[in-house]
Amino acid sequence: MFLFIRPSNPAWYPTIVASVVANFPGADFYLANGPASSEPFSRIPGSRRDLCESLRRVVLGPPKYRQIGFSLRPDTGERFLVKLALGLGALFLGEQFVSSVNAGVLRSLMWEKDSVKRADIGARDNPLFPADANPVKADLAWSPGHLLALIPVKECLVLAVVLYGDQVGTMMVSSNRADWEGRVHSSGQVFVVAPGLRRFAGPLTLEAYRAGKLRADKGPADFQKLVLQVNSLPPKPPFELSG
Repeated sequence: MFLFIRPSNPAWYPTIVASVVANFPGADFYLANGPASSEPFSRIPGSRRDLCESLRRVVLGPPKYRQIGFSLRPDTGERFLVKLALGLGALFLGEQFVSSVNAGVLRSLMWEKDSVKRADIGARDNPLFPADANPVKADLAWSPGHLLALIPVKECLVLAVVLYGDQVGTMMVSSNRADWEGRVHSSGQVFVVAPGLRRFAGPLTLEAYRAGKLRADKGPADFQKLVLQVNSLPPKPPFELSG
C-alpha cells in the first residue's frame, strides 16, 4: 500500500499512520512522498517504483477534475434501520423476538429489493415522530455523537436513532407487548456512542439519559465518564501550517 501524507502539519502524521495500519492489517506499507525511515514503512522495491511514480503524478501533480458517478438505493436508510432493529431486538428481547412475526416482517423488509413489494410488506415506520415536527431530535439528540433508543409506545417498541445529533430515523421493532415487556425499561433504554473515541455508554434508562443531558453530574456514571472524555478532547490542530 502506497501512502501519501498530504497535511503540512506534522501533528497529524502519527494519527494518519496509526489509522491506516489499524484498518489494513497485514499490508505492506510504502511512504510514497517521503523517506521510509521507520516502521511500519518499507523501502519501495524496484518492481514497484514505476507504479509509485505514476501515482505521484496523479496525487501530487496539478489538480485535475474528474467526473465520477455512483448510485445509492433510495431504501438504504430504511434497510440500515431494519438491521439495527433486528440486532437490538435479538440482544434485548432474545429468541422469542428472533422467531416472532415482527422479526420476520423486518427480515422481509430488509431482503426485498422490489420497491412495490416492499410497500406491501406492512406498516413499519412509526408515525409517532413526523418528519416536520421531529420531537426525537429535540428530545434525544446528543450532538457529540450518536444515540440509539428503544422506546415503548403503547403496545409497540420503537427504535429511534439520531446520528451526529442531526439525522433522525425511527423503526417499529415489535407491535407485540409480550415481546418486550419486562425486557426493556418502561421509559425506554438508550445507548450513546462517541464514534471518534470508539466509546459508548449504556444501556441507560431514558429518564437517566434525560437527566444526564440536563446536568452531566446527574447522569449515570458511565454517561458522566463518556461526557468527560468528550469534553476533555483538545481542539483539532490545523491540517496545513501557514507560510
